[in-house]
Amino acid sequence: MSLKETITLECPSCGKKSPFTIRKSINTAEEPAMKQAVRDKSAFLFECPSCAGTAVVNSGTLLYQQPEEHWLIQYIADDEATFDFVTQMQNGTSPLQPFVDDHYLIRLVRSLNRLIEKLLIFDEGLDDRIMEIYKVIVLMDYTKKNPDIENPELYFYKNDEGEKRIHILVDNQDLCSTIFLPDMYRQLEEQFQPRLPDINEDELQIDEQWAFRILLGETDDTE
Repeated sequence: MSLKETITLECPSCGKKSPFTIRKSINTAEEPAMKQAVRDKSAFLFECPSCAGTAVVNSGTLLYQQPEEHWLIQYIADDEATFDFVTQMQNGTSPLQPFVDDHYLIRLVRSLNRLIEKLLIFDEGLDDRIMEIYKVIVLMDYTKKNPDIENPELYFYKNDEGEKRIHILVDNQDLCSTIFLPDMYRQLEEQFQPRLPDINEDELQIDEQWAFRILLGETDDTE
């Protein structure tokens, strides 16, 4: 179900306090409008009634459920809470076990932006595992050509013209982007997908570290 909590926020622009409803969980079957509101971040947008200033409010946790497609994405920013979540999922004591039994596609992400990226990937009918491998290959090529750039982050996105691209950021600042190449994605899909388990049965955290392990040929048995 969708869960909300009303808190008092101080406007970052004028300093005045006003109530704001934050989301703890979202179920799009109950609130269809939340599909788009999460993707464009309007679900998290604070608008000050006094000065009209705006800010995105990130509470550090959100359970996003899209029952129509059997998708469930858990966002947790806190390290300890992440450890607890993974432990419970692994030993079968998580409150989300019914979703596991119902064969949901379940993912764990560590930032709000990563949650939104996952949704965009799934919206396009793409495999997030192949996408992470794709992004790591782009990352390795970029860092080889730009050795002075530290800790770039790559995101899949689609611009206003509907063009799919890979965005490169450092410290949340846009650096550049490169066009997404469907042929390259399909080649990686043909190479790696036969070696991977069913997408609904793979690891919870499909991210850059996961992709590096796959590219290096590592398995759970050799970690």
